[in-house]
Amino acid sequence: MKLQKSKYKILFVMNSPHAFNSNGIPNDNWLEFPMQLAKAGYSVSVFQPYFSDAVKYKNKITDINIGFTHNFSGNDYNGRFLKTNICEGLDIIFLKNDFLFTSLSDYLHCYYSNNYEIALRLSVLSHAVFLYMKLADDVYDFLNCVGWEAGLVPALHKKVYCNEPIYQKIHTIFSVYSFMKQGNFDPAIYPVTGLSWASFNLYEMEFWGKFSFMKGGVVFSDALVYMGSFEIEKFFSPRYAFGLEGIIENKKNSFSGIPLGANLENWEPSNDKIIKENYSLKDIKAKKNNKDFFLNKYKINHGSNKLLIGVIGSLEYYNQDKHLNNVIDVFSELEVTFVVAGKINTQIIKGFSNYKTKFSNNIVCIQEYDEIFIHLLMASADIIVIPSTSQKYPLSHLYALKYGVLPIVSDVFGTMEGIESFNVKNTQGNGLIFSNNTATSLLAKVISAINILNNDSTKEVLIRNAMKSHFTWIAPGFMFIKILNSLKKSKI
Repeated sequence: MKLQKSKYKILFVMNSPHAFNSNGIPNDNWLEFPMQLAKAGYSVSVFQPYFSDAVKYKNKITDINIGFTHNFSGNDYNGRFLKTNICEGLDIIFLKNDFLFTSLSDYLHCYYSNNYEIALRLSVLSHAVFLYMKLADDVYDFLNCVGWEAGLVPALHKKVYCNEPIYQKIHTIFSVYSFMKQGNFDPAIYPVTGLSWASFNLYEMEFWGKFSFMKGGVVFSDALVYMGSFEIEKFFSPRYAFGLEGIIENKKNSFSGIPLGANLENWEPSNDKIIKENYSLKDIKAKKNNKDFFLNKYKINHGSNKLLIGVIGSLEYYNQDKHLNNVIDVFSELEVTFVVAGKINTQIIKGFSNYKTKFSNNIVCIQEYDEIFIHLLMASADIIVIPSTSQKYPLSHLYALKYGVLPIVSDVFGTMEGIESFNVKNTQGNGLIFSNNTATSLLAKVISAINILNNDSTKEVLIRNAMKSHFTWIAPGFMFIKILNSLKKSKI
């Protein structure tokens, strides 16, 4: 079954630094949805910052000789646009600005350390979307703004650019994986957005005394999309909406959930070119060889007979839990090896006073990780713990299943797409889901997973269930196009 071709032009706006790989272009998983739409015949482009890292990209990047000067909060900023092709029907349009966007590492540092700089950079990029369309005479039917980092685009469309005829037929979609991270900033830097102070109010940009990119995207978009198959009514409660529940409920008539799919061509252990040894459901024994290779490569001297548990996705929220230290203390006493990935997670774990004396015995921190690391981890791990959706690899739980790994995900902060909680009695299911968003509930599921995998017969069934899971982008594609069709029929 194929998606019906359309004349729609769709621009995906990606501002999140987590979206980009070491080449400075979106990771495969961030590109999968636009790539599938492009392959189905849609005219699709991605708009993003240009980083110096992109020179390493295999495809040629061309300067299209279009530039601009624009005033932001009293200062002029210059920019020009570059372009490359990812696959047939899918281009990436880069905004190049040597002051705001240099290397990816600089952008990441700014993202975590300087509120003014990140608000300014995201604002410049958001305005540049509209400047590009005008200067290049390349206007899109739909702007799909991905994540809170792109939340300013729908606000600018409605409040700044709405009176210009070329923008009046555009519809904006705001797509999110979670409402937890919101991009809330001090009102002292509000002018960098280019919005008038009239929009700094309870019903528009103001959010608990700050201004919010996430709220701007929710309020001003023509359609709100949650990337996952949650019942959208769950987001009408504080537990899942993090203070935005009333605003989201007001959006219920234009709020949809789209199940995640996955193009697993590059995430298949039987032909994975990155891992040490290929394996399949018929020959799972090679997984042990991959574990040996992984432990050796990352100098982890814990022995391959122990269960290997990877932790990806941020522990940041749980760091507020007074029980986290005790939970990590219990982790350190288990006869398993934990590999904790990510800069924030490393800071949290190493920040505990007893890290060197106790935690380091079986908890290994990998601060910087890339796609190679994720492939090797998936081929080696027995369990993957995802306490919150990994922004860099939001489909990690689906990859885990294909590699015969037991995923543990949160029903609040994680993406549960494709995960059916394993039932020991009837041996149905392929993962574990924990509730209550507490460190203690996470601990309980980790211990349950260890008990399940310590039973050889149960472990074999679980691995089989996981590896037989199947996902495609066909159904999500149909649902997304249905949203576009509905918007086209409505009045702007």
